[in-house]
Amino acid sequence: KQWYQRRVREDKICEQFLTELQSYIDKYITPNISIFDFKVENSLTSNVEQLKYLYKATKRGKCSNFIVLAERIGRDIGCVRFTSCKSAKDRTSMSLTYEYCNILCKQHDFEKDDIPPVLEQFRRDGTRYHNTFKNIGSYKYCFNKLQVKMLPPIYKPPPGTFGDGAQQT
Repeated sequence: KQWYQRRVREDKICEQFLTELQSYIDKYITPNISIFDFKVENSLTSNVEQLKYLYKATKRGKCSNFIVLAERIGRDIGCVRFTSCKSAKDRTSMSLTYEYCNILCKQHDFEKDDIPPVLEQFRRDGTRYHNTFKNIGSYKYCFNKLQVKMLPPIYKPPPGTFGDGAQQT
C-alpha cells in the first residue's frame, strides 16, 4: 500500500510538472523566440512532446530518460532546478555526474565513444567522489552489488567505487 501511495504521489508530481512546463513555455518562451530561431522552437517542441511520451509510456515504472530529458529542457529554457535523491548523496552523485558529462561532451563536440571514459573519470576522481569521504569516511559510494545491478546503466558507479561495507553514517 505504501509503495502504491508513493507511486500515485510521484505521478501527480510528474503530471503537474508537465502541465506547468508547457504553460511556462507557452507564456514565456514561445512568444520570445524570434522567427529566426525556428530550430530552437522545433527542438524544444520535439523535446517536450518526447518527454510527455516517455511519461505516458513508463507510468508504471521509473525512466531515467525522462529525468535526463527534463534536465536538458530545463537547461535549454534557463530554468532553475534541483536534483536530489532522498538522502542527497550517491544517487544524486550519479545523476549529477551524468549531467555534467553530457554538458561537457556537448560543449566540446565529443564523440559518443568518448562519453563513457569521461563519465567514469568524473565518478572516480570528481568532486562527488570526494564527497563520499566526507559522508562516510571512505572513498566508496554507498551502493551494494544488488543495488548497482538494479540501477539504470547511466547511473551505475564504476567498478571498485562502491560497496565493500561502505555504509552511510
